[in-house]
Amino acid sequence: MGPISHAGWEAHGGGLMGHFGVYKTHEVLAAHFFWPRMLRDVKRLVARCTTCQKAKSRLSNHGLYMPLPVPTSPWLDISMDFVLGLPRTKKGRDSIFVVVDRFSKMAHFIPCHKTDDASSIVYGYIPRAPIDLFSLDAAETPHIDAVAHVEQMIDLHAQTHQNIAAANVKYQVAGSKGRKHITFAPGDMVWLHLRKDRFPTLRRSKLMPRAAGPFKVLTKINDNAYILDLPAEFGVSTSFNVADLKPYVGEDEELPSRTTSVLEGEDDEDINYNTSTSTPAAPPSSSARPITRARARDLNFVMLLKNEGPEE
Repeated sequence: MGPISHAGWEAHGGGLMGHFGVYKTHEVLAAHFFWPRMLRDVKRLVARCTTCQKAKSRLSNHGLYMPLPVPTSPWLDISMDFVLGLPRTKKGRDSIFVVVDRFSKMAHFIPCHKTDDASSIVYGYIPRAPIDLFSLDAAETPHIDAVAHVEQMIDLHAQTHQNIAAANVKYQVAGSKGRKHITFAPGDMVWLHLRKDRFPTLRRSKLMPRAAGPFKVLTKINDNAYILDLPAEFGVSTSFNVADLKPYVGEDEELPSRTTSVLEGEDDEDINYNTSTSTPAAPPSSSARPITRARARDLNFVMLLKNEGPEE
């Protein structure tokens, strides 16, 4: 580790330092050291600190608003959910099965039990034979003007589809304000933010890490959803929203040593200002030497003496 990297890490996380942010770390360094582009180096150093990435993680503003596809007719696409933990009725039901048509917004609220299985939810009872899964045909009364009625409903559905699509475009523009469009490719390494509702055991205390990783991206579902190579002990689904992910930029990167415009890639102490081997190297002129805090004080002192002149 070079002197700049060593000084940076000591000011950020060494000794009694508390892994402060960029500007406070820069303030600590600037009180004792100086080198060009110090703030840039401090930003790179803090961004690669593993301890900070785990302890200071928060939900990011990554991912643009992505509305669901608009269905073309009623009851072609539905959403389902359960309302649990309600007071029991006289029939012992304590939950509500909510079914909403995403096209017409028509909703059905079906009372049920918390312990009902899939058959009880769908059919209202447990079928005992295959015939129980089919309903008998009921008598139908034909409409007098069925063709005109069907054409009217088709036109109404088409107009409704256009209106919903136009509204979704407005929602997408408004919902994407202030958010960043960031994507990951399979093989990228990312940090995972640990939500309290999804990882309750890993967020029992506020002193516990708020992020885990880094983990590899296995599959990209879409721009806002990814599958990670998550260990089995986490016990949750491996698909996550992009708002829970943060790029992994590496750690312990060696900060470049201070260079000058005389020779690129060389330290000041290694610069030879005279390329000839027959004569000793001459000291650099005042205009070619790099400006440091100590040299700036010396120059100010020299200018002060010149301005005062010789004593009479």
